[in-house]
Amino acid sequence: MERALQTRAAQLEQLAEVAVELSKLAQTITGLRRLAYDDAKLRVLLVQKDPMLRASLRQALQNQRHRVVEANDFADALVLLATDAFDAVVADEQLGSAGSGSMLLAEVRNRWPFVRRVLCAASAPQLAVSLDPEIVQRLLALPVEETLLLASLL
Repeated sequence: MERALQTRAAQLEQLAEVAVELSKLAQTITGLRRLAYDDAKLRVLLVQKDPMLRASLRQALQNQRHRVVEANDFADALVLLATDAFDAVVADEQLGSAGSGSMLLAEVRNRWPFVRRVLCAASAPQLAVSLDPEIVQRLLALPVEETLLLASLL
C-alpha cells in the first residue's frame, strides 16, 4: 500500500512538472504571436453581422493598436480561426441561422482554450443567467461601450 502511494505521489509530481512546462510554452507562443504581428497589441477576430456596429467596434479596437480581422457570421469565423492565430474573439450573439455567438465561443473554448472570448448581446442581462463562464469570459450589452470592450480584452 505504501509503495502504491509513493508511486502515485511520483506520478502527480511528474504531472505538475508537465503542467508548468505547458504553461511556459503557452506564454512563449503568445509572445511569439505578438512579435509576429508587428506593433499590434492583440490580434482580434471580430464576428458581427451588422456592418455599422462592426465598423464601430473595429475602429475602437484599431484606435488602441489592436489588429482586427472581421467575419460576418459563424461559418466565416470558423474558417478564419482554423487558418490564423488570434488572441481574442469578440462575437455577437445573433449571428444568423448557422449558429450563435455563444456556440462559436464554445467551439473556440474547445479548440483554442487560450483565446480570450467576449460575447456581445442585446439581451445580455437575460443571457448572463444561462451562460457558462468557462465558455464566455466576458458578456457585454449592446450597444457596447468602448471602454468596456477594451477592458474585456485584458
